[in-house]
Amino acid sequence: MKASHKKRLLKKAAELDRKRAALRKAESAPQTFRDYHMCKQEQRNLEHEAQELREEFNKAIQETDQEKQAAVDENTRLSAELEARNRELKEAREQLGALRADFDNYRKIAEEHQKKFIEETNAKFKDKIAEMRADSTRTRERLERTLDQKVAEAADKILKDFFPVLDGIDLALANLRQKAQEDDPYLKGFETTRQQLLGFLAKQGIKPMPELVGKPYDPNLAEAMSVLELPGKEPGSVLFLQRQGYLRGDKVVRAAQVVIQKEDDSATPLPPAAEATEAEAAPAPAEEAKAAEPAPEAVPETRAEAQTEA
Repeated sequence: MKASHKKRLLKKAAELDRKRAALRKAESAPQTFRDYHMCKQEQRNLEHEAQELREEFNKAIQETDQEKQAAVDENTRLSAELEARNRELKEAREQLGALRADFDNYRKIAEEHQKKFIEETNAKFKDKIAEMRADSTRTRERLERTLDQKVAEAADKILKDFFPVLDGIDLALANLRQKAQEDDPYLKGFETTRQQLLGFLAKQGIKPMPELVGKPYDPNLAEAMSVLELPGKEPGSVLFLQRQGYLRGDKVVRAAQVVIQKEDDSATPLPPAAEATEAEAAPAPAEEAKAAEPAPEAVPETRAEAQTEA
């Protein structure tokens, strides 16, 4: 029931009580017949108003009871709905907990698979990288060797042009040592020039062959240009040089040209170049004394004179 309606009913009840009190007061006083009749009429009106007021009160109470019942029903409905929502929320929480547990399990499985995949990939690529590095190292070393070989071959090809110059200087020195004094400026000049050229070749990794005279003939280092038979010499040994040989490390850049002692008849056949000159006459005793000197002494005198004049 609304407050305004309740207030109005209370106001009407108070008014009715006031009228009843006035009516009782009028009944107690001396009255005429007319006054008595009017009091009865008023009493009937008051009773009618009281009846209407009671009916209105009953109606208001009934409405209030209906409202209370509606409120109770609504409360019951809301309670049931709230309980249903709570059950749904509980089920949702349980499902969320299960989903979280499944998610944690899946995450652990994914992390294990990822870790395993990374380890396998690292191992695979580690072996592949090691193999590629080894291939790269081998390729680089092969290219470096090829480049060094090409550079060395090109340098040897260029530096071979210096060998005839050294041969001419050696020939000129051999002739000057026979005819000039030790303090001769030409002799010293040729020796200085020869040392400078040898120093330049040494910087390029090229050096003269070690002493071959008196040692067994090695076809890998020298070419036998002629064969002589001198007394007291080992068969197959080198008697003297005709042309100096040069090495780059263990590689022969230019082979030496030598004259060797005649082999025994049972020995290995001589090289073709040596067989071609085997029938030549032996040198004079003076030439035998010079066998240990450089090869230029076996060169014709005309060439020696030409080099000396140069």
